[in-house]
Amino acid sequence: MDPNEARKRLLAERLQGKKSANGPILTLKPRPEGETAHLSPSQLRIWLLQEANLKSPLFNVVNSHWFTGTLDLTILENSVRKILSRHPLLCATHRETKQGIEVIPQPESQFHIEHFLLTQKEALDKALASANKSFDLRNEIPLRLLIFENTDSDRSIIQLITHDLVFDKWSLGIFWKEISLLYSNPNSKLASLPVGYFDFSVWQKKHLESSDYKKQKETWIERLESAPSPLEIPGDLSLKSAPSSKGQVSKLTIDSNLTRGLRELAISQDTSLSTCLLAAFKVFLFRLTRENDIVIGSPIANRKFPELSSLIGFFLSTVALRTSLDGKLSFQDFLARVDKTMTHALQNQDILFDDLVRTLNPNRAPGQHPLFSSMFIFQGEREARPLIDIPGHTFEMTYLLPEVSKVDLSFFATERNQSLELLFEYRSDKFSPEIIEGWLHNLKNLLEDLTVHPKRSLSHLNLLSNAEQKKLLPPLPLYSNAPNILESISHAVQNSPDKAAIDGSVTLTYRELWEQSTLLAAELHRRGFRHQVIALLIPREAAAIVAILGILRSGNCYLPLDPDSPPKRLSTLLELSSADAILSQGKLANRFPNSLPTLDLSQTFKPGPLPEQPKEDDVAYLIFTSGSTGTPKPVSISHRNLAISTSARATYYSKPPERFLLLSALIFDSSVAGIFWTLTTGGTLYPLPIQIQQDPTALTHFIKEHRISHTLGLPSLAQVLLEDSEEEDLSSLQTLIVAGEPCPAELARLHHHKIPDGELFNEYGPTEATVWATAHKVSPHDNPVPIGHPISCLRAFPVDPEGQLVPVGMIGELAISGPTLSIGYLGQPELTNQKFTSIKLNNETTRIYRTGDLVRTTPSGELIYLGRSDNQIKIRGFRIELGEIESLLISHPQVRQALVAADTQLHAFIVSSEPLSAEDLHFFLAKKLPDYMI
Repeated sequence: MDPNEARKRLLAERLQGKKSANGPILTLKPRPEGETAHLSPSQLRIWLLQEANLKSPLFNVVNSHWFTGTLDLTILENSVRKILSRHPLLCATHRETKQGIEVIPQPESQFHIEHFLLTQKEALDKALASANKSFDLRNEIPLRLLIFENTDSDRSIIQLITHDLVFDKWSLGIFWKEISLLYSNPNSKLASLPVGYFDFSVWQKKHLESSDYKKQKETWIERLESAPSPLEIPGDLSLKSAPSSKGQVSKLTIDSNLTRGLRELAISQDTSLSTCLLAAFKVFLFRLTRENDIVIGSPIANRKFPELSSLIGFFLSTVALRTSLDGKLSFQDFLARVDKTMTHALQNQDILFDDLVRTLNPNRAPGQHPLFSSMFIFQGEREARPLIDIPGHTFEMTYLLPEVSKVDLSFFATERNQSLELLFEYRSDKFSPEIIEGWLHNLKNLLEDLTVHPKRSLSHLNLLSNAEQKKLLPPLPLYSNAPNILESISHAVQNSPDKAAIDGSVTLTYRELWEQSTLLAAELHRRGFRHQVIALLIPREAAAIVAILGILRSGNCYLPLDPDSPPKRLSTLLELSSADAILSQGKLANRFPNSLPTLDLSQTFKPGPLPEQPKEDDVAYLIFTSGSTGTPKPVSISHRNLAISTSARATYYSKPPERFLLLSALIFDSSVAGIFWTLTTGGTLYPLPIQIQQDPTALTHFIKEHRISHTLGLPSLAQVLLEDSEEEDLSSLQTLIVAGEPCPAELARLHHHKIPDGELFNEYGPTEATVWATAHKVSPHDNPVPIGHPISCLRAFPVDPEGQLVPVGMIGELAISGPTLSIGYLGQPELTNQKFTSIKLNNETTRIYRTGDLVRTTPSGELIYLGRSDNQIKIRGFRIELGEIESLLISHPQVRQALVAADTQLHAFIVSSEPLSAEDLHFFLAKKLPDYMI
């Protein structure tokens, strides 16, 4: 005998209570004659759940078959009535009494087959509607048999619909076996049943008080105590409320070769095929969610008494299978771990699930199962595809299932001839068919890999085929080295010398801007500054733009710093950046008289020769980013990075900025986008005056007065502007770009209501990738709002901790590759090597930047931002859970009074130079504030 077949038989014997080396045959005694029948404790849970969802077909058991020929409905109906008499729980209604839910027998003569003459399409529609029709258990027997005779086909449909309260999958085989015998020989008599279902019900009630049951319960409590909350499987559809039980299925058949490989693997590890598939599903969920403590629900037949093997009824015991995972563990070793988990479940399968849940008392969420969000169901061929054997007819099972799902995701593995059928049942208001179909193929790839490489670690088992990898990571788009930023601005000067380059409180034409920056560049060159860092301490105003161009044209790089920062912090940043000089103006220029050379922009500079234009690999600017650690990191951005990033805007955006409102402070790299995009395309830049930056009304007036066409800012600021404005106030805005925080769906709807003719874009990009990396044109129906596709010169994709590509829909850390990546952090080689790495994908070595942000890819290829990979930070002894907060802002106490409390998400993570008081901590956690820096 095949060793695997022998193991299956042994398992079946254990489940059915047959004698083994472990103990004697178990027996079940009939209950006292005349005793009123009540629901068993196992049934009671089904009853209560159905009562809470009276109209739901969630507990319908539907089995449908195509058949040829014409069935004799009278013989078939009589056969069913005999089965109802033999299994009386199928022919009963129910009522509530003080003693419990009483089972009320009904005469079998009330049962009638429902017969329809329909076209094939009509039959399929009707059968599906019937599958989704719930039972009224108080007034209706829990069994229907329907015949859909097709008028335009030689095939018809027979459909059995019962209820979980009285029927499990094992019962299907019994039902059709008895129908086949009774229909083929109406005068035949079936062997009498030694006990009925209600005898089991009486036994189960008594068994709950036994020492054996209490011992089993103790072992389950030990295993499940402190278990994690039900696994959060990332969906790709927006949930407007608690998840419903609406569901769909997706299926995939794997061939006999892979099935044989899985069987051989199971035999070699002395386990069963079902346990092997359970382990694979757990690995799949581990890779899908990045969680390493996973609980999965699974039904066990629980027919340990031999007398129950021929009895129709609900005997299933649902068990919660908890296993820990470690990415370094081999699949072979993990399989052994899962086998132990399954062995424990089989040895302790009497547990009443509701009783266990009451004892554990886990946190409950509306619409969610208390212990798990996923299930695994293995079905042998006879169980899943019960045989109907009626001479003169052929029967072929078909899926016409109720459109429901009890949990988020259930994995059914069904034996079919020499192959396996894999099926995902899923909540259709959380997952799209495209995402589930893709996951099924990912699971198949996983099964193929673990069969060939059972000793491979869980983290390195392959989920993607070669074709899928290439689809997820197409070749890097072709790009040309964009013209130097200074060349592009020079062309704008030549084309429109008298047009306003900067406007607002101060106006400078392109000629004036170029001439003033020429004088500054000449002065820097005269003083011998070349390839050096010039710290810029000028507020967001026209003079700062002059300074930026002058520094770049002199062949140096600029470092924007906040002129209002405390001296101690400025000293730290100047030291970290190895700054060579400070450029400021007026009183600000005298703040550091004894440290670095200081230039005062308010002075008059003499004309002089200029150096040659900077090369593409020269550093254009340094900018500090704090990240999640709070340690300032100076990022080096080259002229090549800047030119290509700016040029990509012309490719992506159809409308160049005519009048761009510069909202960002210069210390934030979002300012780079507005300054260079505007000046290279001949637009007019409007630096927002400092005095109105915290006044939404004044800001709205500024936009209206100057007819601003483009701007870029935080979603939180955009939300305030839109809420506080009338439709005509912002009508000039052709393009509103938000970045720096997750864009809420509410903002998308509000924008398209208030500015119906304007476009809204959501950008994402770390400083290390030169301002932006992905973008998405936002529609009013986006929920969630994606961060979009990579811009034309980049690739952006999620990877796992080992740097492997992550399939569509799975969570991964966003990696970016392409020509706008920085060379790294100035003076921090270790951190640079940690964040900028090389990985091998599609047989090519690719330099990437690992952002630390979690994302997933949608079936359409867009990226959804999910948050930071490190969900908590520690500051001076405080541990702060971030949750949806992207990062934390800590400010100098004196500045607190100047902050505007707005209901927005935090973005900047900046540590003050002064101690943080408890009062300040509570303030910043209670108020979600826009970007500020001390």
